[in-house]
Amino acid sequence: TLLSLALVWIRGMMGEGGIGGLTKTAFGQAEGAISDIYQGSSEELTVVPETVSVAQGKTTKVTARLNNMGDTDYTNAKFAVEVSKDAAQKVSCRFISGTESFALKSGRYKEVDLEVKVLAYSSLGTAYCIVSVPGIVDSEKTIQIDIE
Repeated sequence: TLLSLALVWIRGMMGEGGIGGLTKTAFGQAEGAISDIYQGSSEELTVVPETVSVAQGKTTKVTARLNNMGDTDYTNAKFAVEVSKDAAQKVSCRFISGTESFALKSGRYKEVDLEVKVLAYSSLGTAYCIVSVPGIVDSEKTIQIDIE
């Protein structure tokens, strides 16, 4: 009986609620810090962090960054965001700031913050938000949202 109880306790400590969860959180924070240091300077469009874990009914913040690495200035640039179309996962992504068109000189960058919100009745799993700058950058960046 004691051995069974000890094994259940150890499994609980090593799982998501114990050391395993702390390890996952620590690695996520480390990846975010590294991304913050380098800011994806070799890419035109970046999002930091690219993967977030959000509990049902909670929100988090993600930063999108446009780097103008070309020789010409950008005019009428505007960030856009689209949410994956899974009806069971109720997720919204919206820009907190920077929703208007802007000009961006060569060699400069523009950052905007997004609010990622998971509704309380959303199903568990993974959802995605896709960030783009239509007409300016051909690539898109995907934010992976792990719903807990």
